[in-house]
Amino acid sequence: RLAAATGNPSLMSDEMVRIPRPMESPGFSSAVILNVNISIATITGTHNQHHKKQSEEKFVSEVREILQSLGHARQGMPLDCVMDFSSPFPLTRDCITLNLMLYQAIILTTRPALLHLAKARITNQGIPTRNDVFEKFSRTCIDAAERSLSVLCAAKEQNLIAPFGFFDLDALFSVAFVLILAGSAFCDAQKMGVVHGLKRAMSLFDYLAERGNRASLCRKSDIEQMCNHVGVSLGRAGTPSGDLQNTPTPTHHPAITPRYDPAAEIIRSPQQPDQSGNQSGYLHPLRDPGPPPLWQTENSLYDSFSGSVPRDLYTIYQNNDLALSGSIELDWEELERQLLLHQ
Repeated sequence: RLAAATGNPSLMSDEMVRIPRPMESPGFSSAVILNVNISIATITGTHNQHHKKQSEEKFVSEVREILQSLGHARQGMPLDCVMDFSSPFPLTRDCITLNLMLYQAIILTTRPALLHLAKARITNQGIPTRNDVFEKFSRTCIDAAERSLSVLCAAKEQNLIAPFGFFDLDALFSVAFVLILAGSAFCDAQKMGVVHGLKRAMSLFDYLAERGNRASLCRKSDIEQMCNHVGVSLGRAGTPSGDLQNTPTPTHHPAITPRYDPAAEIIRSPQQPDQSGNQSGYLHPLRDPGPPPLWQTENSLYDSFSGSVPRDLYTIYQNNDLALSGSIELDWEELERQLLLHQ
C-alpha cells in the first residue's frame, strides 16, 4: 500500500509472500476485517504506478479490472462495516479505517482521469469531444472522495478521528485534492458542492492541528494555495464560488451526487432512498441529495465498460506533457507543474 500511495515500485510481489492470512481464533478479534484490509491493499498494490507509455484502451481496461476487484473485496466486508449512507448509525474505528481504505483505493485508481480533464481546462484546451469513459471515471473518483469526507466528519463527531496514526490526515488531503480537481474540471453549477466540501475539509485540517498535528496546517496551506491558483474561492458559506480563471465552459455534465457509492455500484448493490435527517455523530451526505444523475441510471459502472472501448479516447499515457501516476504526491506535483506552465 505504501508503494502504491507514493508511486514507488514494490520490492516484493504478492506471490512471494508465503505467510497465510489470519484465521479466526477464539479469544481474539475477528480476522475478517483484517483480511478485507489485506485484500484492498493487495489490489491497491497492483495499481499502475509506472510512467511507461500506455494506450488509452489498456488504461481503461486496467481501471475497470481494478474497480471490479475492489467491488468483490467490498463483498467480504462485515455487514456492520458496510456503509450505505441511507441512515445514520454509530461507527467503530475498524469500520472507519476499512471504508477509508476502500474509498482511497478507488481514488488512486480513477484520479488520473480526473486530472486529465482538469488539465484540459487549466491549459485552455477544452474538451474537443465528449469522453463518457473519462467522465464516469472522474465521477467515481469525486464520489469516493465525498464518501471519504463524510466518514471523516462522522469520525470527528464521535471522537474517533485519529490526530496521529492510521492515515486519516493522508485521506483528508487526498479528498481535498480531488475536490480541487473537480472544481477545475467541471462547470460552476457543480462547483458549489465542491466548495462546500472543501470548507468541511478545511475544518477537519484545523481540528487535527488543534490537537497537535502540525503537518495538518502544512497540508491546509497547500490546499489553500492550490485553490487560489485554480480560482476556487473559499469565501464565507452560502456565497458563490469564484469562477475559474481563463477556462472554457465545458459541455453539459451530470450533477455530482454523494449518494452514489462507487464500490457498491460495481457489484450491483441496491440503492436505498435517504429517509433520515442529518444527526450529529452519524454518517450523512455532504449536502441534500438531488435527483439522480443520468449516468447513475445505468445497471452498473462495470456494465458501462463491458462493451467495446471507443477508439477516439485521449491517448493519456502517450501524452508527454502530462504524467499520470495515480499517486497523491506525483499527481499533486503534476498539477503544480501544469499551473506553472500555463500561468
